[in-house]
Amino acid sequence: MKKRIRPKKLDRNRRRGGGIKKAKHNIKRKLHRTKPNKKKIKQVQRKKKIKKRTKKKKKKVYVKRLKNTRKPRTKATIEAEEIPVTKASAIILGKVLGQGGFGKVVEGKFQGRTVAVKVPLRKEDFEEALIEFKKLRNFRHRNIVEAIAYCKEPAMFVMEYMAGGTLNSWLHDGNNKYTPMNWFQGLALLTDISRGVKLLHDTSLLHGDLSSNNVLLTRDHTTAKISDFGSAQLIEKYINASLAGQIDEAVGAFRWMAPQRLRFSKPDNYSDVWSYGCILIEFLTHPRKIPFAAAGTAQLIAKLESYIEGDIRDLRIDFGEIDPDVPPLLQDLMYRCLKAKRVERPDYGEIADKLEYIHNWLTKKHSNSYSKFKTNNKRVHSSDIRTWR
Repeated sequence: MKKRIRPKKLDRNRRRGGGIKKAKHNIKRKLHRTKPNKKKIKQVQRKKKIKKRTKKKKKKVYVKRLKNTRKPRTKATIEAEEIPVTKASAIILGKVLGQGGFGKVVEGKFQGRTVAVKVPLRKEDFEEALIEFKKLRNFRHRNIVEAIAYCKEPAMFVMEYMAGGTLNSWLHDGNNKYTPMNWFQGLALLTDISRGVKLLHDTSLLHGDLSSNNVLLTRDHTTAKISDFGSAQLIEKYINASLAGQIDEAVGAFRWMAPQRLRFSKPDNYSDVWSYGCILIEFLTHPRKIPFAAAGTAQLIAKLESYIEGDIRDLRIDFGEIDPDVPPLLQDLMYRCLKAKRVERPDYGEIADKLEYIHNWLTKKHSNSYSKFKTNNKRVHSSDIRTWR
């Protein structure tokens, strides 16, 4: 093994000797390699930044191209989602479920499925109702009734069948109006209604005829779905006709109708909020009553037309006794929905948030084991679905 020759230290005065100079140069090179070169590092960093900028620009162009190519695809999907037309022979009609000013609803069978068939009484209303019925097809939501198909001759609309019937019949028929409300169930149904109408408002649509008659329930009465929305033009016809004394069936709709509708102003989101406040009256009164039951039709219309300022309590119409076990915040929400000035009413986003807050407050109140199944006048306060009627 050859021994390494270490270079001798250079004297300050001695500058001769080629071998020594080379050894010194080699030592400097080794030292130079170990030290980081700041200039080169900065150059490399600049190159990386330039590469990133060019990549980002390419990505933006690529996204724009994708958006342009996707536009025709969305049109095709909308066309494919159009509501199917069926023949009358494909629909088997059964018993009549209900009847009103617009038509009757019949239980039926369609393609092996139990459905609700709506038959309009007047042919001239079919075309206008068909426009709104086609809009219903675009909504696939747990709180909106599904539109299945329609028939032109004779005019029929095939819709989802709700075995629980209407909210109005569940609240008022038989002994139900005397049965104390389980507020976990009541809040769940009220939340379903608010979410369904909120979806319509988010898509720039109005319900126009919201009432407990147009809210349908499942068989176990745990889920609510709204129906018959967007019929504002049809309603205006029946308002004029009923005021002239031509149609008696439409008179009941006034009890859920906003005051500005009676002054023939255009309906808006806040008119649907008023109707929701009227549904709250049905929930909060005990025994349950329809809105403003103490007033006759002519008296109610006259008072609502002059209702410009203040709270609903300023109308001085007895709408029944409030249930003593009603959550106080829910009662405040009812009064806010029934304000005279429509701008002072909350929107459906605020209503849904308020109901969620009330539900959380109620669960905390009855979270203890001794109060979870607290009974008061045959009332059960429980979030367990088995205790719901």
